[in-house]
Amino acid sequence: MKIIISIILLMITSNGYGIIKDADSELNDYLNIFKDTYNILQKEFIRPLTPNELFSGVMKGLREAPGSNGPYEWIDPATNAMDDYFTDYQLFEKFLSYKMSNRTQIGVNDLVLSAIVGMVSGLNDPYSQFILPPKQTNNIKTSDGLTGIGIHLGMRNGNPMVIDSIPGSPASRVGIMSGDILLEVDNQPVGNETINDIVLLLRGDPGSTEILKIQREGKVLSIPVVREFIHFVPFQFGTITNSEKRIAYLKILEFPKNLLYDLTKALEGFDWNGIDGIVLDLRHCPGGLLNQVSGTLDLFIDSGLLFKTVGRTKEYTTDFLASGDKSLIPSNIPVSVLIGRSTTSGAELLAAVLRERKRAVLVGESTLGYGSIQKTFAFNNSLLLKYTISKFILPSGLDLNKVGVKPDFLITNSLSADDSSKVQELLSSGVILPYLSQADLSDKGGLADRLIREKGLKIKPELVELAIDCVVANPLIRSTHDAQLRKAMEILIAKSK
Repeated sequence: MKIIISIILLMITSNGYGIIKDADSELNDYLNIFKDTYNILQKEFIRPLTPNELFSGVMKGLREAPGSNGPYEWIDPATNAMDDYFTDYQLFEKFLSYKMSNRTQIGVNDLVLSAIVGMVSGLNDPYSQFILPPKQTNNIKTSDGLTGIGIHLGMRNGNPMVIDSIPGSPASRVGIMSGDILLEVDNQPVGNETINDIVLLLRGDPGSTEILKIQREGKVLSIPVVREFIHFVPFQFGTITNSEKRIAYLKILEFPKNLLYDLTKALEGFDWNGIDGIVLDLRHCPGGLLNQVSGTLDLFIDSGLLFKTVGRTKEYTTDFLASGDKSLIPSNIPVSVLIGRSTTSGAELLAAVLRERKRAVLVGESTLGYGSIQKTFAFNNSLLLKYTISKFILPSGLDLNKVGVKPDFLITNSLSADDSSKVQELLSSGVILPYLSQADLSDKGGLADRLIREKGLKIKPELVELAIDCVVANPLIRSTHDAQLRKAMEILIAKSK
């Protein structure tokens, strides 16, 4: 069966669509997606791409396609040099022709998808990916939350890792911690799954239980977690209690589309008289929408350049300027920003700009350097192309990507393996919850002492306070275990004297 695909070679650099002889409409749809992906990357990816680079990725994707033995079984090695665009596309054509005449092997449609996945993964950009339809459909969601366990996941060294547990969530209450490597969900290994598919595995009916197998500090733990409705609140704002000075506290968990509107309303009604400083907590923030990040910066800075985005085209190269209006957070209020390993993307940018504009000092741990911007293109059949279009540049010209943000004051809240095990055991025992209904949570230290005394616990009070925070989170009540927050407050108090 002879298939003429060479015409698409010419079509790929034009606006036309190639029609493949003897191919069904679905295959032509996938080939059009192949063409669109190629053209989009050639035009908009953050750096110039050669045809050879893209087709080298294509061939790698074909060799690694599930069920494929690779092209070596039928292509003469002399023709496999991939020296130029035309040779590469000829290989692609021959490979598809061969597979269409051997239909007992992997389907040709799947091969085209594997070729596209290979093209994108060949960019060697960890933030660009071609996303296939999810394998699961457990997506119980409403407009203001979803059903799950309350964790943020990311990939670290090829392994799915917990970036953060949302304070007070089911995962937090049973002791799932930042840095835990996720091995299995209900006996299903997840090491080779995408983050999207793992997230869908974690979701399910409210009240249902799932068993997570995690690796922590070389130990493997199996932890049951009960799913529940997670009501997501993107920020918390107020005044920290039990402090010798009046310190405002703003914790941002994400930058969704309505954050700036709601945050502005909260700030407009706040009395700044007598406030000695504000702590901006970005330790659990993975970023979000760029316009919400720039708008939040505008609340602190009233003039000048905030940052730039730089891409290959003018469309993705922009200067972001302060509005010129008086900032809602008065310029005489000192700011301490808390950052850490879970501070990524726009949150890293926010922290770095505030420091560079002499508006804040940074406390905590270094961030990981996720300083680029991605765009998503959705195809008609639930396929998504996510690719990097630009990067953040600070007013000084510094590029944050892969560099990250280092704090002015390096303070760690990390637990030793022994302390981590003790907190895990305390949470698993269930002794904390009965005390909460009758306790004054404004005195977490007193509650910790009471638990130690009445239950005979052999554990440090600050670890009991940490466990209490995992069960019921209220960041406006200062905790002695939080050394980073304590340092941030000390800095503000010193500046107020």
